[in-house]
This record gives sequence, C-alpha cells and structure tokens, in this order.
Amino acid sequence: MSLGKIKNLFFKTIIKLAKSYYLSIFKLLWLKLHTQNYIKKSFLNKRIFYNILPIGKKNSYSILIVKKYFITILIVN
Repeated sequence: MSLGKIKNLFFKTIIKLAKSYYLSIFKLLWLKLHTQNYIKKSFLNKRIFYNILPIGKKNSYSILIVKKYFITILIVN
C-alpha cells in the first residue's frame, strides 16, 4: 500500500467521522514522517494531540480506528 493511498484513506475516514459525529471540518497539518515513528492522533473537542514514539518494524502501513473519536495511525517508511 502506497503512502498516497494511506493518506487518501485517512482523509476519507476523517470525513466519515466528521459526518457521523457532527464534528466541524478542521484542517490537518501533516507531520513529516521519519523512519520508525509511531503517531497517535486523537480528535476530540477539535483539538489534535499527537505522540511520537519509536517502533521496531519497517515497511509497515496500517490504519486503526479506536473507539469513537480516537484514530491510531501506524506509518513506518
């Protein structure tokens, strides 16, 4: 799965969540991702929180939806 497809899927998921839970549309600033970064973003009360922690896998791409407003993104280049 290419990074472009992941970004596209990510934005589609955000739009679906925004429509589903009547959230206002907000702008996202993309962080420049480095190898072996774990980025957890939570969208709650229109605020974006993110934690960057190292992980140990390479060439791994996945998007996980957790609970109602929380999205965990695992992107490793």
